[in-house]
Amino acid sequence: MPKTHYEILDISPDATEDEIKRAYRQKIHEHQPGGNDDEPDAHERVLRIRAAKETLLDPRARRRYDRVHDIQTGSEEPSDETASHDDSNMINLITGGVAQLRTVPGEGKRWVATHRPHTITLDVVYSPTAVRLAITVVLSLAVTEAIRAINTVTAATELGVVLVSLCTCYVGYGVLSPLPFEEPRSREQFTRTSITIWPVLVFYSGGLGLLWTSILIDPSSSGIEYAVMTLLYVPIVCIGCLIVGIPGGILLGRAMPLWTTKPFQELQSGIALGVLGSGIVLFTTVGQDGTLSSFVETVGSNQGTPWLPMLRVGPLHLGSVLNFGLAVGLFLSLTVGVAGALWALTTVPWRDRYEHGYRVRPTVWNLLVVVPLVIVMWMWIRSVTVLSIPIGLITIELSRSVIGGGLLVALPLFVSAYLLRRRLERLLDHE
Repeated sequence: MPKTHYEILDISPDATEDEIKRAYRQKIHEHQPGGNDDEPDAHERVLRIRAAKETLLDPRARRRYDRVHDIQTGSEEPSDETASHDDSNMINLITGGVAQLRTVPGEGKRWVATHRPHTITLDVVYSPTAVRLAITVVLSLAVTEAIRAINTVTAATELGVVLVSLCTCYVGYGVLSPLPFEEPRSREQFTRTSITIWPVLVFYSGGLGLLWTSILIDPSSSGIEYAVMTLLYVPIVCIGCLIVGIPGGILLGRAMPLWTTKPFQELQSGIALGVLGSGIVLFTTVGQDGTLSSFVETVGSNQGTPWLPMLRVGPLHLGSVLNFGLAVGLFLSLTVGVAGALWALTTVPWRDRYEHGYRVRPTVWNLLVVVPLVIVMWMWIRSVTVLSIPIGLITIELSRSVIGGGLLVALPLFVSAYLLRRRLERLLDHE
């Protein structure tokens, strides 16, 4: 005879909501993925435990289940007070945005609990990586201060404390997970994931292509330097021109009735004048020393031509316009690529394992990207420009830019490796 939901959770029929949640957390922890892979029915047990919890936490579903299975409880039939309590719960569902007024056959219109798939919750912005990094920061500061109270702390010692704390948090999280404030995880049956991370590689390929092209053209400088300088200088010029252009557009609109007829159109005219003035100053001979190419030649180490030569068509610096467009493309591609790669290697492995049933190890993929990133962030916060690593009789010195550049190149390789690992899932899965 199959077990009832109460027997599955090992609770009495009169169990309260807190007792059900506590029993569910305990049972699901006993069947954590990774510790029971050898048990053939582990997955089915997890599904039965989750089904029991979902049914017993819903008052109506629980009463219906008790009637069908003839389970006697200490509670009486639903009274007016119970119905009022159900109504208050439904009001909470309505105000919480998870209920809709629908027409139910035979019952007229009533509120039905539904789920909005695009509702933003803590699960969207929360990830195990964020928890471990936060604990790492606290643990590193505590250990460093304890060591400093006894002896002088060198930069190498502090970095060692940070890395040991990071690895300790990763290993400890795997042992203690799920934490008290986390929802217990249970691995679902293997399904193909709908999470697409190929665009990360597309953006990265475009950004790295522009970067390496600029380095091959001029090894002494790179497109990143040009992109940073232009993206700092162009907004300053645009703001200055808008400060002049917006009042000018308003004055023209009031002085010349044919220019514009409405206040909003006057503002639009002022913005248009400001943008047009910015383009004239930055990319034509009218700007003289204020042009973008003159600024780059004065401040930067390159000549304002990281990709294309200085082409000039009449008063227009066409080469400067094209180089600026490529600089914006480089900046956006690398920004989206880096952010996407970090997201792909810190969030996607967890979803693949616990939502789609992949047999990946999220901790390994997290550490691949987090360790070098933590080193770069630590060097930047502590103003360390060169990291000395003693290896026997040899000391290797790595600058912050070298480590950052290495991470920039390694990220797409890690993402590619993870995509390959995901492709091989069907071959590696043995369920």
